[in-house]
Amino acid sequence: MSNVLRVIAPQFAENNALIDLDPSHYSLFSDSDNILIKEFARGITDLINDGSSQVITHNLGYPPHFLVYSEVSTGRYRVNNDFNIYSGTWSIDVSTTTLTIRNRTGTNSLLARYFIFYDNIN
Repeated sequence: MSNVLRVIAPQFAENNALIDLDPSHYSLFSDSDNILIKEFARGITDLINDGSSQVITHNLGYPPHFLVYSEVSTGRYRVNNDFNIYSGTWSIDVSTTTLTIRNRTGTNSLLARYFIFYDNIN
């Protein structure tokens, strides 16, 4: 066995880290190529009308990594961020305390699904 580092999550503390091979039981699992991204919050916005926005407060104190899936038609979503080549559809801003999602599609009553992570993007 090569050198490995495993830090088991508190809710699985009774498991044996030498034999438990489920990466989801660990805070750190260096046996293989695992990307560790810790989720802070997730949700679905209220319906956002064209020209309006919804603000999600995170209060992390730094601009976090995030994903926003913006509705483009009923039940169809596109990953969106402030650098989208299809600018003019949705606009996303993140600050040290909030994530702001703006609908600029020309269509009312659209949703966005968001994920905010602990990772600092600065």
